[in-house]
Amino acid sequence: MRFLLRSLFESAGLLVRCYDSAEALLADNEEIRFGCIVADLRLNGISGIQLLGELRRRGGGIPIVIISGRASVSDAVAAFRENAAAFFEKPFDNNELVASVKQLIGEWAAKQEKREALAAILTPLSVREREVLEALVTGKKTAQIAHELGISASTVEKHRIRVFEKTGVDSVIGLVHLLSGYQFSHEAV
Repeated sequence: MRFLLRSLFESAGLLVRCYDSAEALLADNEEIRFGCIVADLRLNGISGIQLLGELRRRGGGIPIVIISGRASVSDAVAAFRENAAAFFEKPFDNNELVASVKQLIGEWAAKQEKREALAAILTPLSVREREVLEALVTGKKTAQIAHELGISASTVEKHRIRVFEKTGVDSVIGLVHLLSGYQFSHEAV
């Protein structure tokens, strides 16, 4: 099945990388930029659902499509519980699978571009400015931020002004829109 899928996706103009097991994919330390992963529910070693779960635990948001020839309703539910992007039962329509994968790759690429643009905007912020930014977008007031960070309200205001200057945004609502759809963390950017 792996080689048939490779041929199908390559004939649709997609770059493909194949692994003989989920463990092989998980062990691959190369800098690979996947756009989508297609995995069978039943694999040698850990299952497609376990792979999906492990990738999610590692913090990956990459779209993953699960395919299966003998899926039960509970298998499909488990796949979607682990945030599978799509689930196809064999025999599936090749054109539908390719169209779904292409759409998921496009959506993923757009998210990556937005994430990279956001990272470029947030890179100039100091750690303290990021802490103030995070507090602002969660709706906290200046006095509350000052208390939580152990700094004065005037210092919070100075950081707030610098956050607005460095991000090019002029309101907290603008910051919320800038960060919409992304979980903000100091390590992520």
